[in-house]
This record gives sequence, structure tokens and C-alpha cells, in this order.
Amino acid sequence: MFNAKTEKIKHLAEKYPERILELERVFDRKTNVYIDFANVIKWQGKLHWHFDLRRLKQLLDSFKNINSIKFYSGTLIGDEKSEAFIL
Repeated sequence: MFNAKTEKIKHLAEKYPERILELERVFDRKTNVYIDFANVIKWQGKLHWHFDLRRLKQLLDSFKNINSIKFYSGTLIGDEKSEAFIL
């Protein structure tokens, strides 16, 4: 069910096999994933983590039962980082 799409994802899967098993249980049938980036940004600050959307997509693409992955985001007018993200 899991086939790492990149060497980095493969390395992380080997380092954290229990997390891959957890995700395999979550994605045990055909699934569409929708991620609201506004929530991800809040988690980033609250958990002191950095989310790389490209890597997240590579991880999710590694599960054969995931049909599609959609990211939703808005733009904060006047916020340089937000405006640059969309462009």
C-alpha cells in the first residue's frame, strides 16, 4: 500500500515505520485528501513545525489508495508571503 515516491520519503518511512503503519490504516480504502492551508499555517506556529507542501504531497502520493490531493488557500492582501505563495 505504501511505496515511497522519493528517497527522502523512503528515508523518513524507514526512520518512522510506525507512522507509516498508522497512515496505512487511515488510507485503507480509496481516499480523496483535501487540505485547507489556512489550518496548516496555524498548526505550524502552534506545534513549532515547518510544513513543506511539496513534501507532504510526495508523502501522500506514496499511498496507492489516495485518488487525489487538493490544497486550498486564500491570499491575505498586503501580506508579502501570502501574496508570493499564490503567484
